Amino acid sequence: MRHNSGEIARSRLKLILLADKTHLSPGFLEQIKTDMVSVLARYMEVDFGQVDLHLTRMEGTNTKEMIPVLCASIPIGKGCKNVI
Repeated sequence: MRHNSGEIARSRLKLILLADKTHLSPGFLEQIKTDMVSVLARYMEVDFGQVDLHLTRMEGTNTKEMIPVLCASIPIGKGCKNVI
């Protein structure tokens, strides 16, 4: 069975949210970063050295509860790749 990148990304984000509550290791976050850049690199130029990925907490939209949030800054190149 083959999964699309959206399903994989959702699954990884769920893991990140769970791992945040248990103080996830830097190695795990680095693996997520590598995987995300790998997927994006199929479609556009990505400068891996400039990617910033970290977890933080922020107030939820409809609640005052603080929720874990994955923040990413991923600089991309000028062009997209032709992918069919």
